[in-house]
Amino acid sequence: MTDNKDRLDKLEAGKNAYGEVSGNPKDRLAEVEPEFLAVDEDPFDLFMLEDRHQEITDATYNQWTRTFDQWRNFMEAQGRHPACPSSVHVSKFVRFQTEELENSEGDVKSKLFRVNAAYEWMQEDGQIPAPTDYNPYKKWLKKGRLSTDSERSYPRISLDELRERVNDITNIRERALTVTHLKLGCRSSELANINLADISIEHDELREHYTEMGTHPKIEQYENVVYIPSERDGNKREVDTILPLDEETRQAIVDWLLIRPDNSKDALFFTDKGKRPAHNDIAHFWKKYWWPEYKFGEDEYYDSITPHWCRHHFTSWWSTQGIPRVQRKYMRGDRTDEYNRRRSAMDAYMHEYFENIEPVYREGIFQLRLDKV
Repeated sequence: MTDNKDRLDKLEAGKNAYGEVSGNPKDRLAEVEPEFLAVDEDPFDLFMLEDRHQEITDATYNQWTRTFDQWRNFMEAQGRHPACPSSVHVSKFVRFQTEELENSEGDVKSKLFRVNAAYEWMQEDGQIPAPTDYNPYKKWLKKGRLSTDSERSYPRISLDELRERVNDITNIRERALTVTHLKLGCRSSELANINLADISIEHDELREHYTEMGTHPKIEQYENVVYIPSERDGNKREVDTILPLDEETRQAIVDWLLIRPDNSKDALFFTDKGKRPAHNDIAHFWKKYWWPEYKFGEDEYYDSITPHWCRHHFTSWWSTQGIPRVQRKYMRGDRTDEYNRRRSAMDAYMHEYFENIEPVYREGIFQLRLDKV
């Protein structure tokens, strides 16, 4: 059994071996990569100078350029020029976007559409060396669905084992990140995006030291809560959300804040280098504490435990507690019909939702029985 990266690398090598023998190599763009590397111009930047992009809105323009930045960074990690992918590189990008970054299939297809549009422009230009008879993006754009493992599920993790695993984490920052992730059921990007101003905790010593704590206007009337906005760059939730911080989450965060280096950063959490944790940083310590026991191959029944399992576990927990669907959707940051009907009073309705779920959450959230660290 091979892991996903090894499988895709082997697939690419095998196809290339047949291609060399038959004279029809699948990795067609590897042949022209030296021509792209010889020119100190980014073809994606040139594409954005086209007339068609001069009248679009700033928001649309930023969507295109963000997509190209993500594609460049991904291809750089693969050791290839961004204009010269193989079909396997595109496969890896799809998996990275859906499984690691937790983007929806619709979002990923939109990104592929943008990168493909730039590639087709290169093909049409005549001067840029993109072969006109080869397009590595086409098969993905023609697919009805991008995912290939829709029938797979995560293994069942008992609450007792979850408690044991979390209590095995002795690194105070990693425990605080893990507990907060589990208790909020948020995405990795949303966890990394929490600012000190977004959390309110009753703690005189911390309040005196971290004067910005709890200063976001959306939570100024509450104690022991966190605010997760929908429009912050990187957050994927559809609606702004206020969630309670139960005693265990508060304790884990307090333990971290008491040793948190003073570096004038707004972020609640940051890495040793003083930066907000990226998805890969968070994924690293999840793998550290859960793999290899919960790492599964492509041909096995289960999906490996990754940060996305937090959201799955959070949703499953509240489903088993008999919580109304509308409250579960609010806690997840999903839009509801009621929310749509009250668009003119979004803030007020967000607070109405919080008032309704606060006692339910504080009474019903699973307990990890944390040991002292």
